[in-house]
Amino acid sequence: MTALVSKAEPNDLLAQECAGSLIHPYWVLTAAHCVEGLKASDIQVIAGATDLSAGGLTRVNVLETIQHPDYTSNSDDHDIALLLLETPVTGVAPVEVIDDPALTAPGVLSTVMGWGTVSEVDETGTPVLLHAQVPIMDSAIANQPDFLDGGVTPNMLAAGLEEGGVDTCFGDSGGPLVIRGRQNQWVQAGIISWGEGCAQPKKPGVYTRVSRYRRWIQSYVWPDFEAWETAAGLDPDDGPDVDGDGATQWMEYALRRDPLNPFDASGFPVAGLFTSPGHSYATLTLRRPAGGGNVHWGLQASPDLTTWTSLNPPDQLVGSPAAVPGDSGAEQITWRGTDGTPASFLRAVIQPGRDYYNTRRTLVFPNGVTQQLHSLDTLTGGFRVREYLLSGLPEGDSVTVVLRSAAFDSVLRLINAATGAVLATSNANTGGGNDEKLTFTPAAGISYAVQVTTQTAGSTGEFSLGAYSIPTGTPTISGSQTQSGTLDTEDPVDPFFPEATYYYEDYVFTPATAAAVTITLSSAAFDASFTVVNVETNSIVLSGFGIQSQGAALNSFVPVPGTTYLIRASSNLPDATGAYTVRTAATTTLAPGGSRTGSLSSTDGLDPYYAPDDGYYADDFVLTGATAGVSRTITVSSDFIDSTLELIDAQTGESLDYNDDETDALGDSIITFTPLAGRSYLLRVSSYDPLETGSYTISAN
Repeated sequence: MTALVSKAEPNDLLAQECAGSLIHPYWVLTAAHCVEGLKASDIQVIAGATDLSAGGLTRVNVLETIQHPDYTSNSDDHDIALLLLETPVTGVAPVEVIDDPALTAPGVLSTVMGWGTVSEVDETGTPVLLHAQVPIMDSAIANQPDFLDGGVTPNMLAAGLEEGGVDTCFGDSGGPLVIRGRQNQWVQAGIISWGEGCAQPKKPGVYTRVSRYRRWIQSYVWPDFEAWETAAGLDPDDGPDVDGDGATQWMEYALRRDPLNPFDASGFPVAGLFTSPGHSYATLTLRRPAGGGNVHWGLQASPDLTTWTSLNPPDQLVGSPAAVPGDSGAEQITWRGTDGTPASFLRAVIQPGRDYYNTRRTLVFPNGVTQQLHSLDTLTGGFRVREYLLSGLPEGDSVTVVLRSAAFDSVLRLINAATGAVLATSNANTGGGNDEKLTFTPAAGISYAVQVTTQTAGSTGEFSLGAYSIPTGTPTISGSQTQSGTLDTEDPVDPFFPEATYYYEDYVFTPATAAAVTITLSSAAFDASFTVVNVETNSIVLSGFGIQSQGAALNSFVPVPGTTYLIRASSNLPDATGAYTVRTAATTTLAPGGSRTGSLSSTDGLDPYYAPDDGYYADDFVLTGATAGVSRTITVSSDFIDSTLELIDAQTGESLDYNDDETDALGDSIITFTPLAGRSYLLRVSSYDPLETGSYTISAN
């Protein structure tokens, strides 16, 4: 069991926001929603603790967060992620990952645990790790209308009592659901994902079904084993012993045997004898993956088959590993035991490997990742190197790959994934600054990968990598422009919101400066909605919502110069069509010591925090020229509206502070804060009453 804690908060109890499970000394399994929007540098892990208030607990830094490529923040499906730790955890036994889906039959008693709240009304979790037992529920029952009404997909399992009373709760997300395996060992079958309230009748907890992701997990944690299993044509749903010969897939892999042939004896260990003057040693000869594979090899000796002593396998090697004819991925080795007079026995002990194994990451097109080049990445000629296999590329269409980093001067290479041949290199800052951009057209029959590295040997640090394609003919929009369009049933459907049909039209927006931009989308035909998509990361950075005839969709942000965005015009309601207008404009500025007059009116956009459920007209201002470290007071005064004032981080959209006059009468809304270096701030003026209009004055002092 592990606690996922915020690096910025030194108090372990207050810092705990999610949980996870140690499945390998270097790897933690958790829920994707636990790391959504976070960088690896934001998170630390505490392993092996039960009381988070005990003090003196060891935190381990996280090097990578890897969300499942099919996970989106708009869905609970595929809610699974891996965390790569900077240093391996010792002294804590990893939990086994389930290898047999049959173990999770309805009625099986499972154990869940966490530091979360013990009721829906609690605001803080418990310092002491708690656990509970809940039976796995048949998904057909859990999906009944009065239960979870179809919310449990095949990638999930439900667990709980029909009468409620026992459940996980807020703060438990990412933690494990474990069951007893075939040998009574603990195996992880689920990840705490979501629920409707806590412990309510007919509302079981819902967990990511780990067996559906076993191969994905192994592709990172034990990549050679996953590649062997895939090449052998094994189906993870068929259980741990496909050919029924009593040897699990792990045993077959370790001995380089055919997992589909129960009569394959070629990998069986062979006993032998090694003699030298005055000594006689038992030997054990076996075939295994070259170099040992993703296996931790142990060697033990005994004089009587009762007492066993551990030996160091490299010290007991007889000769050198020998090649295996017809199998370039295998080697044959012979170990010897201790002096065998009068008797000596040997046995090899295998476990899933405990080392970190480098492997290609996967980047599913179109998508992007924010990661960091780190000390565990491949070291080639003094340069750290990371490779990503590009999956799902459109053949014959132009594809752009962008590598950006503020930590190092980038080098981006396109390679043939099968041969390793370098097809193109970008190392001349073609993406602006220290960044690189490379465009190519995928050809049929070729698998592509990209290589991330640096101009300077030894450099490491955070980077973003994205692969995207913009359809030919997509219109552009500048920092101050108005465009008109019409949604119709021939338009594409927004993939970010797959639960319904939302038609959309895109506009390419590539700002040259980091000046705040306000986007407004209005329509007399439908409830307007827009998103701003960073195409290099395939992520939504901004949303705006409006209500037909009551207000347009509005929001503001500070873009990253040179980054390509899409402004996506759409609707709040499924299947909506009709004409619309989208406008981009420089956000009105407000400098310290200055003031602006404005007016909320029915032509304004709506505050995106409340829309589309409620309509509050809003105006945005960007604070300019504020000195970092110098306190500022922002005041909104009005004789016509019951004003509100919100302070927003202009880069992230995070709400930093909110104020109204706290009375039903008219009054001033005031926020006092101290600007930080390198930050931009938006000031949003709105009203406490829906659809209220009238003039106001905003000032900065």
